[in-house]
Amino acid sequence: MGKRKKRERKARRKRRKKNNTESDHEYSDLSTDQSSHTVSSQTDTDESYVSRADPNISNTENVNIATSTPTTTQQIFDDIAMDIFEKIRKVEERLGAIQNKLLALDKIEERLCNVDKVLEKHDERLKKVEKKTLDCEESVKGVSSRVDELKTQYKNNADKVNKELKGHGNLISEVSVGIEEMKDEINTLRDKVTDLQCRSMKQNLIFHGIANESRFENTEEKLRNFLYYELGIEDHIEFGNVHRFGRHERGKDRPIVARFLYQSDLMYVKQNAYKLRGSCYSVREQFPQAVEDRRKILYPIMKRHKEAGDTVKLVRDRLYINNRPYVEPRLSDSGAYHNATLVDSPSERRHRLSDAYSDITDVDTPLDDQHDTYSSVARRGSRFRSLAG
Repeated sequence: MGKRKKRERKARRKRRKKNNTESDHEYSDLSTDQSSHTVSSQTDTDESYVSRADPNISNTENVNIATSTPTTTQQIFDDIAMDIFEKIRKVEERLGAIQNKLLALDKIEERLCNVDKVLEKHDERLKKVEKKTLDCEESVKGVSSRVDELKTQYKNNADKVNKELKGHGNLISEVSVGIEEMKDEINTLRDKVTDLQCRSMKQNLIFHGIANESRFENTEEKLRNFLYYELGIEDHIEFGNVHRFGRHERGKDRPIVARFLYQSDLMYVKQNAYKLRGSCYSVREQFPQAVEDRRKILYPIMKRHKEAGDTVKLVRDRLYINNRPYVEPRLSDSGAYHNATLVDSPSERRHRLSDAYSDITDVDTPLDDQHDTYSSVARRGSRFRSLAG
């Protein structure tokens, strides 16, 4: 394409040069013909002028006329020459304008050549772009087919997953129901175990503050001396088992737990526990850890209501205020705490009556926020410690 255009431009240049040469020749011939024609016409005019002179006029007059003719002829020649020069000047101006236009055309042609070169480069780039576009289209077709396959596979998998999810959803519902039932059973079993632990510990009392712990000590004898000297109990108490328990800590004496064979002996010891008020000793019932944790929460509440003049009673992990069960504040679904309430439903009343066995009540606050303490009126520990040592 570019070579063909170059050949066409060269042919146009040759034609323009040929036309310019022919125009110059024609212009030269035209100028020569015009000059000869002008001179001949002027000569004929002079001759005709002389011949048309009056024959009656004398030769002298004719001579005078002939003498004046050259001046007129010269003037005519000058006018003709001026006219010719003026036309030549105009022709030269036109030729100059034509030459300028030809130069402008040459520049335009040169620019067109440059444009052709640029177009050729663009053509090459377009070919490359078209090739890349075709490659991209092929790639897109491959990707589209792959996407269609993936869509189909996804749809099939989604259907399978939905079916499996439905089955799993039913299974999860069944499992959830089973879990809730198991939770209820576990809570029931936990309550039963706690109740059994409480009943197994029903005959136990824990004594704190009995010092001089040693590896080979007679714990039962120390406890009997404690009951005699600190509580003033001279009767023989029947114990099932007496021992210290808990983790060993340097510088601290572990408490002693005693199992009473008879409920009457246990109640007798508790009735005399008030004598330990103000001393370093304390006596409390033994409960499972869950009940102990619950009682620690209820101790401050019991103390506050007792100071307010209410009748308080702590049975296991239940607090009774004015013979009505105390219910802790709870967090509702709306995020607000409900105030503590005192309920006395029939079931709670039956439970309260069944738990209030043997009138075992804790009506005093703990000495160190950890143990139930019973009041005492005197301290006779010096004599007891000397005997125990």
